Amino acid sequence: MTKLYGLVQAGGFCFELLGVTFGVRANRKAEIERIEARLPWGSRRRGVCSVERLYSFSFRPPNQEPGRRLFHLLYGDADIVARTENETDLFDAFESDIALRAAQSSPKMFVIHAGVVSWEGQGIVIPGPSMAGKTTLVREFVRRGGVYYSDEFAVLDSKGQAHPFPRALHIREGLGGKGENVPLSMLQGKIGISPVPIKLILLTKYEPLAQWRPRSVSLGRGALGLLANAFGGRANPSRALSFVGAAVSGTTIMDGARGEASDLVGKVLGDLGKGYGRRTRRAGRSS
Repeated sequence: MTKLYGLVQAGGFCFELLGVTFGVRANRKAEIERIEARLPWGSRRRGVCSVERLYSFSFRPPNQEPGRRLFHLLYGDADIVARTENETDLFDAFESDIALRAAQSSPKMFVIHAGVVSWEGQGIVIPGPSMAGKTTLVREFVRRGGVYYSDEFAVLDSKGQAHPFPRALHIREGLGGKGENVPLSMLQGKIGISPVPIKLILLTKYEPLAQWRPRSVSLGRGALGLLANAFGGRANPSRALSFVGAAVSGTTIMDGARGEASDLVGKVLGDLGKGYGRRTRRAGRSS
C-alpha cells in the first residue's frame, strides 16, 4: 500500500453513498473533476474522514513511448479493480464497484438486485439476477409513461419504500450478449427523485414465446423472491426480514414466465388501470 500511495498523491476527496464512506486518490489532479462526475446518484462529498474503501486511480502517461503498452489502473484498497487502455472502461468499473460495495454494506438501506419503476406514484419492483431481462422491462415501462428508478438496484428504506438509484442502463444484445452502457439522457423518460411505496412485485423470467399469464402468490413468496436477490441478507437475517417485510406489506405479488416485454407491460398497466391491486391482493395473501 505504501508504494501505491506514492503513485497517487496528486489529489483526492471523500464521499458517502447509502451511508458508506469512500475515498478517492489519483496520480493526476486534473482528473479529479472527471472522477467526481462519475459518482453514482445520491453520492455526497464529505470533508476529511475515515473511509471504508479507498479507490486509487493511476492514469497512464499521455505520451507513450513507441512500442510500449501501458494501462490505466484502478485499485480498490490494494486490489486491482480495472486494468485497461480505455478510460471509459476505467470509469465504468469505478462506478459499478462503488454501487456494489454500497449495496453490500449500507447501514441505512437494504438493497435488492431488481429493476424499479413508478406508475402513478406507486412502485413496481422486478427482482432478478443479471441477464434476467430487468432492463428490457424497465425500458418498456418507461417508454409507456412510467418513471425510471433503477434497472439494477431496488434501494429500500425501513418503511418499505423504494428510493431512486438511476445509473446508465446496461443493455445487452440478445440473451447473454455483450453489454453496453447507455446514458440516462437517451432513456427519453422521467427519472424519479423521491421514494415511492411499493404496489406491485413481479416475479418473472424470460421464456421465448411465453405469454404473461401470472398467478397471484402470497406475501411470503414475494418476500422470498426479494431475499433471493438481496445484497448482504445472509450477514444479518433479522435485519433483512425487517426491511423485506415492510417492502411486501400491502403489495400484490405476481409470478409467471414472460415472453416479450411489451406483452407483460401492456397487460400489467391494463390491470393496474382496472384496480389490479385491490382485485388481487386478497388472493395474493391466501396463496
